[in-house]
Amino acid sequence: LARDLACAGGPDHTSGSSLRAHMAPRSCVAIVLAVATNVGLAGIALPLSDADALDEDECSSDGGDSGAACALHALQRRGAQIVAAAESAVQGDAAASFEGSEWKGSCRVYGCRERYWAGFLCQCNADCVKFNNCCGDFAEKCLQLAPTTATTTNRATGAGDSSSGSTGPYKLDWAAQGNEFFNGWTFLTVDSNHGSPEYLNKERALAAGVAAAYPSHAILRAGSVSPQYKYKRQTAKIATQRSWKHFLTAMRYTHLPYGCGVWPAFFTLGVGAPWPQAGEIDILEYVNMDRSKSSLHLGENCQLRSSAVNRAFIMPDRNEMDYECLTSYPDQLGCAPNKWMKTGMQWSHDTGVIALEWTEESVKMFFIPDQEIPADLEGDAPDPSTWDRWLFSYYPLKESGCSPDVLKPQQLLLQISFCGDWASKVWHLDEACKPMMDNCRSVDPLSEYAPQEDCCTQFIWDEHKTHGTDQYLSDRAFFNISWLKVFQKS
Repeated sequence: LARDLACAGGPDHTSGSSLRAHMAPRSCVAIVLAVATNVGLAGIALPLSDADALDEDECSSDGGDSGAACALHALQRRGAQIVAAAESAVQGDAAASFEGSEWKGSCRVYGCRERYWAGFLCQCNADCVKFNNCCGDFAEKCLQLAPTTATTTNRATGAGDSSSGSTGPYKLDWAAQGNEFFNGWTFLTVDSNHGSPEYLNKERALAAGVAAAYPSHAILRAGSVSPQYKYKRQTAKIATQRSWKHFLTAMRYTHLPYGCGVWPAFFTLGVGAPWPQAGEIDILEYVNMDRSKSSLHLGENCQLRSSAVNRAFIMPDRNEMDYECLTSYPDQLGCAPNKWMKTGMQWSHDTGVIALEWTEESVKMFFIPDQEIPADLEGDAPDPSTWDRWLFSYYPLKESGCSPDVLKPQQLLLQISFCGDWASKVWHLDEACKPMMDNCRSVDPLSEYAPQEDCCTQFIWDEHKTHGTDQYLSDRAFFNISWLKVFQKS
């Protein structure tokens, strides 16, 4: 990576940088080797000779210096620039060094490693699976488990088999977009998580700016402090008025809510039975600055076969329930096989489409970056049997012997909640949020009612406007959704 930064050769290859311009490759190698040691990149594989470029070597000219002295002189002149660029690339600051989201932290950039490397945004060693910090392309680049074509990938997960119920495109059945985005939703007003949201009905949400629809997008955001309820802040939780059995849903977004005290979610909920008997699929859900963890919650035993879950990609059960999806809190959390996880802030910055497919065979979740959205989805005739390279969470229900009726018809929900029986009680565990508040503690509202002492509640409420919470949430806690669609087979 460092050699590529310094020695690719073209003056305009990197936007806003002349670092690569007119640099002789062999002397570059010497420079970059030294720099790599300085910035902790000694593990990067660099070629030690460039025979095809000897004629251009500035250190072979008649300057009088020895080769070593010339390399040292070049390092002194250029080293600071290269260090800055290398450090920027390692930290994933694409705007500073590269164009393209692939440079934000990946095994393609870092290379496969034998041990942990400090400073990397994610890891590319065997232990990263255990510590939940693998780069998104770890399996593909380092384990070589990911098949190289759509056809073999589909065989690996079962999506390409004619018996799977996943072949052929879907047809658009329902859409939320444009000025009419909120027409097909019910605005729910009950908080079942003992937190700080005042969920508004549709009329009040639109009037308060908590919900807003435009020709190109819709906004759902955290609102103002409640004028009538102590410890509460206005917000919204919406559910589709329709439900579906066996469907594909996809949401394109340009921003997702995140931040201290915030509890966003995009999920499905089964109808016709009490929770969790009808099932729940969490597509996105996270609190504070923690990572999102997609999961499945069921009211009956359904233990996924590890061999089936991990056939194409390594997907540890992030809930550490050995892939048992039965949910009964606090002991049984449901199953959460995820290839990788990202914080809410990372999700928000990595814009694109997040999608869920539920068939007779399985539940699959996909993330498709903006620049890779396929033509079939753009044309409202998606064929997810070709999407497995974007798969990040997989639940092989049928192959695992789970009941075909383990999930009831599902409706879609979006919410921005605050604090409550998750975000409040883990506040002190979040290194980004903990320093923001003094003279308070993390309170579990399921154990006691003490909002006046709870750090999360006090920050979200911000009674005396001393924490800057209004502006903090305005900058972070909102959905910006281009469209949300549901597709079904004809």
